[in-house]
Amino acid sequence: MKIACVRADSGFPDDELLTFLEEEMLPYIVVARPTAAVRRNCAGLKEWTALDETFAVGEIGIQLRGWTTQRRFLVLRERVREGKSVVGRVLLDMPGYTYCIFVTNRSESTEIIWRD
Repeated sequence: MKIACVRADSGFPDDELLTFLEEEMLPYIVVARPTAAVRRNCAGLKEWTALDETFAVGEIGIQLRGWTTQRRFLVLRERVREGKSVVGRVLLDMPGYTYCIFVTNRSESTEIIWRD
């Protein structure tokens, strides 16, 4: 049986696990912990790809302290709409939006990974 993709929540994106998955050539999408370093790096994102009128995605390469390599981070930005619940958190100093941040070794477009 072949594993198509490992998905995990924000308790798992440490270097040891991600390195293991990479060595085993297992694709992964892991929710990133919203640490100060992650938020600071993601705040510099300038290019966003609109998915629709509510959602946009961007990406950035980050090598966190203690990590052996830089990894791909995807940031999903959701416009806050009155009367609608949102999925993300207010992570960045950008009023009117919430964010979800993922780390991945997959090479597909940000839109494909987000939809997966």
